[in-house]
Amino acid sequence: MNKIINLPYGIVDLSIEQGWTKQLAYFCHIARLHGNGIIYNYNSRKLAKKLNKSHGTVNTHVQFLIEKGLLTITHGHLICGSKQVLTDIVSNWTNKPTGKGLLRIKIHEQILQTEWNICARVAIN
Repeated sequence: MNKIINLPYGIVDLSIEQGWTKQLAYFCHIARLHGNGIIYNYNSRKLAKKLNKSHGTVNTHVQFLIEKGLLTITHGHLICGSKQVLTDIVSNWTNKPTGKGLLRIKIHEQILQTEWNICARVAIN
């Protein structure tokens, strides 16, 4: 699993402002499970096992991310939003254009530690 993910600054700031950094940490872990950001033949129980979390917890966070637009399910596949999709989510929410700057976030083994990196909003050089 790749240990770094690049996210638009705006989506990180929006998650901090609105209080859904834990869900963004789940997004980071889900996006890095497969290099292309697609989980083919999505099954929430299998995903929970890969993330070492309970089925209910993963299902709750995935549903939240789908509602926010960061994840979609198409033809049974779970697809992570691209950087452009994430930037568009921020633009639509704030009604302002947003830049294309990216924040590099280190992905830890534990989702909580990844969430701390998001909350710290510290770029990794």
